[in-house]
Amino acid sequence: VPLPVASVVRDSLLDALAHGGGEQDFAVLGEVALRRAGR
Repeated sequence: VPLPVASVVRDSLLDALAHGGGEQDFAVLGEVALRRAGR
């Protein structure tokens, strides 16, 4: 069963890891969203 939301979360977590957010909690997803929005 495809889980598109899980794929988006996984991609966002990988983005956070790539930008040094490996030691942060899930609030890092907000930072990823801001970065993707160009802020």
